[in-house]
Amino acid sequence: MENNSFFENYPKKKKLSERCKQPKFWAISIVAIFVLFFLILFLKELKNRISPEELKESIKIVYQNSKWVNKKVSPYEVTIVPSITIKIKNIGKRALKNIRYSGDFLYKEGGGLLGDGITPMYTKPLDPGKTSEEILIKSFHGYTASSKKAFTINKQKWKKIKVKIFARISSALVKIGEYPIKQEIEGIKNVPVSESEEKETEKVKITKQLRNSIQVVWNDTKWIYKKSTHKEIIIVPKISIKVKNLGKNPIKNISFKGDFEVENTGEPFSYGSTIALKKQLINNNVSDIIHIKAEYGYSIPSIQALEQNKSNIKKIKVRLYAKSKNSEDVLLGIYSIEQIVKQDED
Repeated sequence: MENNSFFENYPKKKKLSERCKQPKFWAISIVAIFVLFFLILFLKELKNRISPEELKESIKIVYQNSKWVNKKVSPYEVTIVPSITIKIKNIGKRALKNIRYSGDFLYKEGGGLLGDGITPMYTKPLDPGKTSEEILIKSFHGYTASSKKAFTINKQKWKKIKVKIFARISSALVKIGEYPIKQEIEGIKNVPVSESEEKETEKVKITKQLRNSIQVVWNDTKWIYKKSTHKEIIIVPKISIKVKNLGKNPIKNISFKGDFEVENTGEPFSYGSTIALKKQLINNNVSDIIHIKAEYGYSIPSIQALEQNKSNIKKIKVRLYAKSKNSEDVLLGIYSIEQIVKQDED
């Protein structure tokens, strides 16, 4: 009797029609539908995701052309950067989409990085067997000179560059090619200038005269605090110099600049320059102190962190140049930056 009573009092399961009337039933059902929907989307995306191996096997570069292109042009100087244009063919079995292409522009000798560049994302699918439109990859950094012609006149100083090309999707980064960058400049014919023609140009004569007239007779190098707040400290390399006029004629309107590089690789680190010095420097006279500090350096959270990580500061050298209004850049020397950090006193 007790057992029968127990079973009779046990609550019976509600019918589906009754459960549908309960708010709790609908809340759980809606959540379950959303979870199922997103699970299906996730599994579909997972199935369609291309692995690095498949991405590499699906891309073939079928065309490439390289040159140096304008980044900044003014009456006083021009900055050019290396670039490469490619076309790719989808030799895989699936459409390719949502891909970015990037390039590491490296020195051919030594392998140091000059700069890098990346394209916008290509969202339009490239079907199997199809070839893309032209894809342009150009470096953010390059070379600066007084004119485009200066690069051809001083071609022996124009270091050769190569580029490693990568394809990027959310799940992969793969190398798809490596090519040399041609020493051709956008907008000018790559016609070599003969030595006789070079000597006859007025600018070359003035450059030669400046090179023979100016000499660094004193220098001091160090790292200085460029910015100091409670959140960060920025230090940059700096060189201070005095120059002497060895020539017969006074020199004036001379500006100086420094290309700061990593000492063991030659990789560009930063740059700095001065405004033109208006004061005339006569024969056998020595200038006042000239300061050239880099625009960029290291950002460090505190002085304590700086002291602890001094050994991690890369050794930097600076290529020091002088230039008058009508001359090319004249290399005055290459100097190592001392591994000491001081307050800037000028």
